[in-house]
Amino acid sequence: MSTGSPSFGDRFAAPKELRLAGRFRVNKETPLPPLGGCPAFGASDILSPGANYVALAPLFPSAALQSYAELRHRALLPILAHDEQEGALWGLTSRPPGPPLSASLSLWSESQIIAGIVRPLAALLQYVQSKGLTLRSIRPDNIFIGPSAHQVTLGPLGLALPAFDQPLVFESLASAVCAPAARGQGSIADDVFSLGVLVLTLCLGELPLSHLSDEAILAQRFEAGTADAYMRGRVIHSGLRSLLQAMLSDDPSQRPAPDDLISMEPSKLFSVRLDKRSRSPLALGDVRVRTIRALAWHGARRPEHFIDLLRRHVIDAWLIQEIDQSALAQKIEQTSAALGPAGSSDPEAAVMTLAIHTLDPDAPLFSGGQWFWPDALPAMLAQEALQSVQTNAPRIILPMASQLLDQDVATRTTSNRIETQIFSLAQIARRSGRRGISRVTRLIYDTNPWQFCLSPLCAEQRFCSPLAVMQRLDEDKAAREVEAKPSTREGLLDQQLRAFFESVCARRNVSPPQSASASGVPPWLADIMLLELVQRRITTQPCQGISHFVLPAMLEELKAWRSHQVRKQHEENLKQAANLGDLHQMLAIIEDADTLRSDREAAHHAEEELTATAAELEWESHQQPDMERRDRETSEFIATLSGIGLALASCAIELCG
Repeated sequence: MSTGSPSFGDRFAAPKELRLAGRFRVNKETPLPPLGGCPAFGASDILSPGANYVALAPLFPSAALQSYAELRHRALLPILAHDEQEGALWGLTSRPPGPPLSASLSLWSESQIIAGIVRPLAALLQYVQSKGLTLRSIRPDNIFIGPSAHQVTLGPLGLALPAFDQPLVFESLASAVCAPAARGQGSIADDVFSLGVLVLTLCLGELPLSHLSDEAILAQRFEAGTADAYMRGRVIHSGLRSLLQAMLSDDPSQRPAPDDLISMEPSKLFSVRLDKRSRSPLALGDVRVRTIRALAWHGARRPEHFIDLLRRHVIDAWLIQEIDQSALAQKIEQTSAALGPAGSSDPEAAVMTLAIHTLDPDAPLFSGGQWFWPDALPAMLAQEALQSVQTNAPRIILPMASQLLDQDVATRTTSNRIETQIFSLAQIARRSGRRGISRVTRLIYDTNPWQFCLSPLCAEQRFCSPLAVMQRLDEDKAAREVEAKPSTREGLLDQQLRAFFESVCARRNVSPPQSASASGVPPWLADIMLLELVQRRITTQPCQGISHFVLPAMLEELKAWRSHQVRKQHEENLKQAANLGDLHQMLAIIEDADTLRSDREAAHHAEEELTATAAELEWESHQQPDMERRDRETSEFIATLSGIGLALASCAIELCG
């Protein structure tokens, strides 16, 4: 079938050159080392020959990309432009001033660390904090050494998931226990911790605990505390030891603020309150814990043992006798009171989650067997969706997120930060007007206008433009219509496509149509109604592939018309609209309520006339014998009268004659 429209290959084949902001030429044939968590390519300015830049192809840009793009600081590579080209998002930044710090880790002096690392990055932290943002990317391979001695610059922000590429050793415990995608936006205190690890790395000339696995690093940090685990037995500049004790504190409230670091001087002292340690460890399965924070973490990993200790009131007794925390012990006792006897069907998972956050209010949420910050849920869902496209991996986050949004937050956690994040997500989900899995999928796009469509149809191309996604779908349906005649009684859109288009409509104040289950229409028709709205209000481009794909199903809908003449006319009009790729006109034809009502009224009148005629014929058939008898009698009477008349006439003639 020829639709007369340009093919997808014609419309989206890579142009001879890709330009950002109309002037920066991108050479995708010259890939560069990743930068800012993104694949990078060489770029040049056509208005300034010789000026070199870096083009970035982000996979999971931040929802706050626009705010990050406005940042300008001498210690930060700026986002000079961000633009949609070839249907995908691209960013542009300056070339790094030199090699990354990771290229040659070495020992720095105390004065070099303070002047070249602490003060400039603290000033950057102060600036970013004033904008309500965080860095979440302080690590050696994202910090570049400039031509001046020990002057550093951080890579661009906002083009990758926060802390996704951070080594575990650079993350505070509240972030390190989470999977990379589950770390969330974090806080400035998290950035101060990462900066502290960077300072320690330059003091040591290597990463702390570099010989251990991530699991072993976490175990040591919970056992001894991060600062002690990182610095024990190591030679540290005496003037920086107090600073590092504060920056590496596992209590975020004890870490210094950026203002304190900007005024940093050699041998400046910081006071830190150490976590209380038990005199005798608490046995939790095969481990022994001595701190409250370690108990919360190991308890989440060993739920059966943790619940057993809660039920037997061992934990609250230990808190009183060993940690001298009677108030906390009372809260734990109240929490454990919600547990029934062993083997009961009480909600142990909810009680365990509440107990964990009672023990450590700074901990992330523990649910579904994993730690995460709720504000990271959209990113977790997006990453899981992309992995399912690439590897057919099972979906775990999706049902967990759906359950989380349905629960009462107040019954699970004492953390205001977690409550606020879940409440915000729940508000967004409610505004979508969807239910079940659909509203959870919408979170991916409703929370981030820069997120590309994660449908298998276009995930590889990173299409975030509605026009690009629509044209890719149109090309796909055109190919399917040529190859076979699949049943359009199923939906035309997969879950990701539907959520993407609905979110695009909602962001532009265009109310998307109801779902198939809510409206009662067939799934394919509900999808066409959504696509028609996108075509008419947003993309305004013809869709011959889609229109011809659904043409057979729409022709079936015309059987509702009773008039053969009207139906034939609508069929012709429908085919013409399909050739034009006009979904609005096609829907108008099959949903022509006035014509359909007139057609049904005419059919009703015709049926009434047929009924009346049939009744009259039936009445006549019943009356026929009587009519024949009356006709016979009438004929006989007329014949008798005629005979009498003839006889009288004959007599009169004879008498007169």
